[in-house]
Amino acid sequence: ISTDPFKYMSKEDKRKIRSLMRKYESAVEHNCYNSTDNLDDLLEKVFILDQSSAKYMKNKSLFVNEHNREFYRNLVKTYKDTFQISFIYKNGTPIGYDLGLTIRNKFIGYQTSYLREYKKLSPGKMSVVYLLEKLKDTGVDIFDFCAGMASYKLEFTSKYALQYDFLLSRTIA
Repeated sequence: ISTDPFKYMSKEDKRKIRSLMRKYESAVEHNCYNSTDNLDDLLEKVFILDQSSAKYMKNKSLFVNEHNREFYRNLVKTYKDTFQISFIYKNGTPIGYDLGLTIRNKFIGYQTSYLREYKKLSPGKMSVVYLLEKLKDTGVDIFDFCAGMASYKLEFTSKYALQYDFLLSRTIA
């Protein structure tokens, strides 16, 4: 994690996000929750928020499937000491979330989304900036965005690893 979360952003995006953060400084809040909080209840709030998210509207939501929701419930129970849920709020209303695990000096960001009606506020990018700043203060020095080549990820790092899926078979079908 760089001391400057804007290090890899274009000048235009950097100016836009900084301007939005200043403009909404008193209205926007970012909170991180961990094992000292009720992660089970917070995860259920994530599922509810996700039903109005930009991902949900694009049919890319992971949480439409009960099996996936149950997987995350079990993940929270099993890794309670390392699991983290973050919300970004505007005027006290949650407008986006991030889910991840902190293992040693590495934060693994599993899932993130925001309410589509707040898109102009750039809550996803704003949330990453807040999260990077908070994680840096806790000794985390690696932020792993996980799989996928979403363009916003490349605005926060120049490093990435391609991932491939392949199937081995003894027979050709």
